[in-house]
Amino acid sequence: MQVAATHPKVDVKVLVVCREWAHWGWLRVCLQSGGIAVEPGDVDLLRSVQGSDLARFDVLLFEAHDLDDVDLSILQRARETSPLTEVVAISAGGRVDDAVQALRSGVYAILLRPVSEDELVRTILAASERKRRAEGRMRALGAR
Repeated sequence: MQVAATHPKVDVKVLVVCREWAHWGWLRVCLQSGGIAVEPGDVDLLRSVQGSDLARFDVLLFEAHDLDDVDLSILQRARETSPLTEVVAISAGGRVDDAVQALRSGVYAILLRPVSEDELVRTILAASERKRRAEGRMRALGAR
């Protein structure tokens, strides 16, 4: 396993939910080497999560074998619960229709396995920047 070079710590918090926990260690190492704070989660947590619990994360990283209807409903619930938390999914494949549905329901990006460490870190950082811009717009609207 090759690990990306260690980068300075950035202010990004990611909740990592894996259907296949064998991938958790690799994802954790890759993200932490990119300076990103990570916490593990599980699918049951996402089913019962409250908005304030998820809102403290910049990005939800959801790893699944493929994006089936159950996964899509979980991701949609996460977006409804915390609309500003960006969602990035990692999948081994699946149907194009499911990927389109995921993107239409607010998933920021779908990465196909195998994903490189650099692509993973870049995508998470871009998703967190999108959240920060959205929060800035919300603050600006509230100040009016």
